[in-house]
Amino acid sequence: MRKTLPSLILLLLSTGAFAQADEPVDIEALDAQIKQAEADRAAAARAAQQAKQNEAARQAEARRAGEVARQAELARQERVKREAAATRERELAAQAAAVAAQKATLIIKTDTRCQLSINGEDRGWLEAQASQRLPVDPGEQLIECAGAERRVEQTETVEAGRQAVVQLTLPPPAPKER
Repeated sequence: MRKTLPSLILLLLSTGAFAQADEPVDIEALDAQIKQAEADRAAAARAAQQAKQNEAARQAEARRAGEVARQAELARQERVKREAAATRERELAAQAAAVAAQKATLIIKTDTRCQLSINGEDRGWLEAQASQRLPVDPGEQLIECAGAERRVEQTETVEAGRQAVVQLTLPPPAPKER
C-alpha cells in the first residue's frame, strides 16, 4: 500500500483531479516531496530502532551492573561472616585460657596400683610408678587412693593456674593374724 499510494497520488495529480484549472502541477516537485517524506519516515524508523537498541543495551548494562553489585554485596557479607567467626574463635580461645588459668593441676604418682578419688569423685585406677595429670578447681584437695586392702589419704592446696605434684605411698599391708 505504501508504494502504491505515492503512485496513486501522482496519478491523481497528473490527471488533474486535485488541481485547479488555472494552476499547473509540478509532478517532479511532488515526486521529490513524496521521496523526501518516505526518506524522513525511513530515517525516523531507523532512529526509533536505534533508540530501542540503545535502551536494550542500557537495560543490559544496568542488569550487569546490578549483578556485579549483588556479587560484591555477597562477597562483603561472606567477609563479614568470616571476620565474625574469627572474632568468636579468638573470644572463645581467650575464655578457654581464662578458664584454664582459673583451674589448677594435680600430678599424682603412686608406688602401688590403686583406685584414685579426689574430693570424693572417682578418677579411675592409677597404675604403679605412673603419673596422672588431673585438672582441679583451685584450693584444698582431698586425695584418696585405695587398693589391695590398703588406703592412703592426703590433702594438697593448689593455686589457680598452678600445679602440684603429689607422691602417694600406700602403707605396707597389715600382718595377717594366725
